[in-house]
Order: sequence, then C-alpha cells, then structure tokens
Amino acid sequence: MDSNSAISAIVVQADGHYQAAIKKYKKIGDYLQTATYENENDKKKAEEVKLSAQSNTALCYLKLNEHSECIQVCDKVLELDSKNEKCLFRRGQCQLSMSNFDEAMKDFQEVLKLNSSNSAAKQFIQKCREEMKAYHEKEKQLYASIFAKMAKQNEKNETQATNSDAKTNEENKNEQTTTTTTTTTTN
Repeated sequence: MDSNSAISAIVVQADGHYQAAIKKYKKIGDYLQTATYENENDKKKAEEVKLSAQSNTALCYLKLNEHSECIQVCDKVLELDSKNEKCLFRRGQCQLSMSNFDEAMKDFQEVLKLNSSNSAAKQFIQKCREEMKAYHEKEKQLYASIFAKMAKQNEKNETQATNSDAKTNEENKNEQTTTTTTTTTTN
C-alpha cells in the first residue's frame, strides 16, 4: 500500500469519525514538517503526503459543515499547490454553502480550467447560478417590502399631518370667530 492509499484509508477507517481523522491528519502533517530527509526524492514524496493529508483534512471539515475551517485548510494547500483540483472544488463547495457566490463561482471555474471534463464542477456552477438568482430575487422582494412599508408609513404620517393642519386651521377660525364676536359685543 502506498502512502496516498494509506492516507485515504484513514478517511474510510474513520467511518464518520471525522474529528478523529482530522487529528490523525494533523499528526501526519506535524511529523512531516519536522522530519529530516536523506534525499530530494523523499522530501518530494513527503510533500505529496502532506498535501494529501491536508486535502483530506479539508474533506473532513467539509463533511462536518465546518466551512470556515475547510476554507482555511484549502487555502494552505493552494498556497503550496495552486492547481490542486480537489481543494479548489472543496473550497468552492464551502463558499457556496456560505452564500459567497462570486468566490464559489471563481473556484468552480478554476477547476474547469484545470479539468474541463469535471462534470461535478459544471453542476456546481449551475447550482451556484440558480442559488445566486434565488438570493437576488429574495433580496429584491425584501427591499420591495421594506420600501412598501416605508411608503405606507410616510402616507400615514402625511395624512396625520394634514388632519392635524386641518384641525389647527379649524381651531384658528373658531378662535378668530370667537374673538371677533367678543370684540363686536364689547363695542
């Protein structure tokens, strides 16, 4: 069994125990960070294993719906390997789940640049477009509702002001009539 298969086996062995798998992947990363290598070939293999461990850590966070953590791990992997298709895809999934539609779209499109036959990325781009459209429609309805309430409140305030002005005018007329009548009777 090669090292990448061993790493993948941890996820399978974890069988839903993603937190335990995350701890194991971190141990692998820590060990590989401090290890010394006899030659460049060993160092290169260690980097590949480290990337696999981090990528699988991101998968565990994704399965746990810990999207911010998943994005952070994917960012670390992508710093080392900007063309890591799995981490781009996983980060896109998290961005979509967090309604960061533009960021998700960028990640899925980058996946397609790397692998134009990735049907899952195509499906997620479509899903992203649909959710973005639904979000904008919902936002539009929300603002329409807010503005309708504001207009209704303004209309109500204007009606009250008009009624208040009418009462004040009527009171002033009554006062003037009373004053005029009093003045006339006094003379």
